[in-house]
Amino acid sequence: MAALKRFPDFNSSLDGDSLVLKRYWHIGFAADTPQGLVVPVIRNADQKGVLDIAKETAELAAKARDGKIGPADMQGGTFSISSLGGIGG
Repeated sequence: MAALKRFPDFNSSLDGDSLVLKRYWHIGFAADTPQGLVVPVIRNADQKGVLDIAKETAELAAKARDGKIGPADMQGGTFSISSLGGIGG
């Protein structure tokens, strides 16, 4: 999150020719499931501590693996992260 604070352009989107800087951080993360890769979103991650983010990540990943994740859990991300753990990274 320090990187997003330092480089806020990465937490933005394009609206036509205008760059829209988001004032909130909804962070998506890659979750591998039996049905394929999904990207659950942790809302307002900038307002949460590391332990809260870890707990919410685990809960959303379990929900995804169990096939119980819904579209609302995967929408509105402003930045996404991934992991190379599946290939030994």
